[in-house]
Amino acid sequence: MEPVDSLLRLESVCKTKNGRKLLEGVNLEIKKGETVMVVGKSGSGKTTLLRICALVDREFSGRLIIDSEDPFLSKKDSYLRLAKIGYIPQFHDLIDQLTVVENVELPLILQGIKREKCEERAMEIIERLGIKHVSENLPSEISGGEAQRVAIARAMVKDPVIIIADEPTSSLDADLEELVFKEFGKISERGGCVFVSSTHKEQNYDRYFDSFYFMRDGMLQLSKG
Repeated sequence: MEPVDSLLRLESVCKTKNGRKLLEGVNLEIKKGETVMVVGKSGSGKTTLLRICALVDREFSGRLIIDSEDPFLSKKDSYLRLAKIGYIPQFHDLIDQLTVVENVELPLILQGIKREKCEERAMEIIERLGIKHVSENLPSEISGGEAQRVAIARAMVKDPVIIIADEPTSSLDADLEELVFKEFGKISERGGCVFVSSTHKEQNYDRYFDSFYFMRDGMLQLSKG
């Protein structure tokens, strides 16, 4: 049996594309209530790793275990991705034809939740992240930093068990970065987990994260501090 306190686990995960190794023998365990940051240069494999953990990339070898189950064997991958995992891609990927509030409430609508409740929940998250003033704007009408917060709100609106975020605060100033990481902390406090990638030095984030890993050439190594 898998450890009951393990929420996300990778065992010997490898990925090769066009003859190039993107990930090589990655082992990782993130426990309930844990916040983890992975640090590495561009091209080191961080985005590939997070896409696999978010169930976006399914082409890999090894095992991925979420909450004691293999989501692919149990055929729960689509449900988990929709309802339980909040994924924030490196490029926010907002839908251009939808307003900010419509982008944020979309994950709830896809779950079949009533429209009124979707909008109420979306506005709550939007206000917490300080973007209420652009809630009726289209993505083309807001700044890059605002768009990043919309992507974060969209991931958080479904109250996920796992947040997986690829450089989520790269376009935010220090005050907004602190706001976002505090919101992530609330997820871990409720027994979830947070897995974030960054190109910044991990020493900047000691107060927000429990563990730090370095990624280089597709290999992951725990920082010893």
